[in-house]
Amino acid sequence: MDKKTELGLTVAFYISKFDKVAYAQLPFGGVTATHKEVGTRLDIKPTSIQNMRDEFDPINDNPRKGWHQRNLTPTRREIVDRYGSYSEPRLRHVVFEILELSIPTEDWSAEEIRSVVNTYFYLVLLDQVGALRDLDALLEYISMEILHGRDNYSVLTYYRYITRVLRSKQLPFLKSVPSIRRPRRKIIEVVTAQIDQLSASFLEVFQNVQQTSGNPPSVEALIRNLDVLGQHLTTLDSTAKVHRNHNRPPEVIEDALPFFAESQALILKIKRDLENVPQNRSALIFDIHTLTRLGMKLAIWIGDRVTDFGKAAAVAAGTAMGAAIAVWATGLAPHLLQTIRAMGQLIGF
Repeated sequence: MDKKTELGLTVAFYISKFDKVAYAQLPFGGVTATHKEVGTRLDIKPTSIQNMRDEFDPINDNPRKGWHQRNLTPTRREIVDRYGSYSEPRLRHVVFEILELSIPTEDWSAEEIRSVVNTYFYLVLLDQVGALRDLDALLEYISMEILHGRDNYSVLTYYRYITRVLRSKQLPFLKSVPSIRRPRRKIIEVVTAQIDQLSASFLEVFQNVQQTSGNPPSVEALIRNLDVLGQHLTTLDSTAKVHRNHNRPPEVIEDALPFFAESQALILKIKRDLENVPQNRSALIFDIHTLTRLGMKLAIWIGDRVTDFGKAAAVAAGTAMGAAIAVWATGLAPHLLQTIRAMGQLIGF
């Protein structure tokens, strides 16, 4: 199909799929005004935009019947296959780019941007091992559990800034998250500052992950890997406690590993679920999601304790937190990601 038709169908699919939400998010007014403005921007008749929308209506949950008398044509099916699994915020980003609308960006605190960079780096690692399965679900988790009060659309907006900066630095990035096209310089600067602080630790993990084994998974190998994972977690928790008790020089320290017990309990549950793999497939899928999210919390916990100066000083001095960072980069993170990948491969997920 030609480019104009492709863009028109994409916008029409967004409107059909998300209906009232889509009309509210597009800043053009009511239904008729929206069709007119979309048509003007894409050089397509407004009635054609409406007809395109109607073609998608029978497969979407909205009050219109649409063109229910006929099946989707190959070009329409192509759009559905490409964007059918997208959440509203993710597809809204695509549509705003097509219509050349400015992407609204809220100013976040340095701590929030640090957290979102840490989650992005973690998703790059998941992607590197072929275990990034549902970006929208993970964005929802980040919005709800990591960045309380920031919606998916805002998280994805910052992800697009991160992609832009990483591409400019020729560092690994998420190919599924496009660069922001018309960035705000202030946000580029604060995102760049956080990436500069965190990228060395990330690249160390990235290189170690590339060296992990890609052998076909087995239940026995997975159980051994889980044992090693538990050992790394114990080491990490022990180093955190040593650091927490360190007081020379005096300083305020808040370096507990709050989810250590949760991590060990999850490892035991996974081992039990692996005892009967075919029947426990749904339980293992749940375990994969839980372990993936636990890994994200660990990545943030480590990342929050890494700065260019702090890491260099800690490692040079042989302090406990320097050891904890090393445990994450050389052992825990690679084993965690390998386990997530192997579990998915074992059950065909």
